[in-house]
Amino acid sequence: MPTPPVAVASQKSQEIEVQVDPKYVEDLDLEDLPNQGKPVQVEGELRNAPFMAGSPSRYRLQDRDEDGVLEMVCHVHGDSKILRGYVGKKVSIRGGEYWVEDSDMPVVVVGQIVPLAPAGDEDEPVMF
Repeated sequence: MPTPPVAVASQKSQEIEVQVDPKYVEDLDLEDLPNQGKPVQVEGELRNAPFMAGSPSRYRLQDRDEDGVLEMVCHVHGDSKILRGYVGKKVSIRGGEYWVEDSDMPVVVVGQIVPLAPAGDEDEPVMF
C-alpha cells in the first residue's frame, strides 16, 4: 500500500535513498565540487522557471519562509512530461542535489516526486 502523500512530509528522513536517471545529470554543466549528487528531500510548490539563457532547468521549487515571504528553494530537473503535471502544486521531491556553473541555487535532479495534497487525495508517488 503506498504511503499517503500527507504522511511523506511528516516522515522526512535524514537517510534518503533514491536513484536518479544519469541522463538528467549529464545535461548539467556541473561545478567541480565534492558531494555532487548528495541525496536530498525538498518540499514546496513546483513552478515553471522563467526562460533565461544559461538557466539550468525549466522548473523551480518555491516555498514560503517563516515570515510568509515566497522564496526559491532550488531548480528542479527531470522528465518534463511528468513534471509539467505538477506545476502549481505543492510537492515533496527526493533526488540528487547538484551545483552547476553560474548558478547560485542548487539543481535537484528528481528521483521521486510526491504531491502533498490535502487529506483524502491519495496520489501515488512517481518514480523517475
